Amino acid sequence: MKGTVEKVITLLETEGMLTTEQTAMKLGISRSTARRYLEFLADSGRAAANLSYGTVGRPERVYKFIKS
Repeated sequence: MKGTVEKVITLLETEGMLTTEQTAMKLGISRSTARRYLEFLADSGRAAANLSYGTVGRPERVYKFIKS
């Protein structure tokens, strides 16, 4: 059985780039949990986080897995 961090990594590898909300929906977890794991991966250098600016509202962070 995979832990949540492994599920997030697998999802990022297969999907390419994801937002916190997309990750939460696809894994069936809360947005805050998804954000926590995505930020952990970004802080540890296993994912890159970039800002995506829409036309209205706050920019969204988009995460991409970094292959070792």
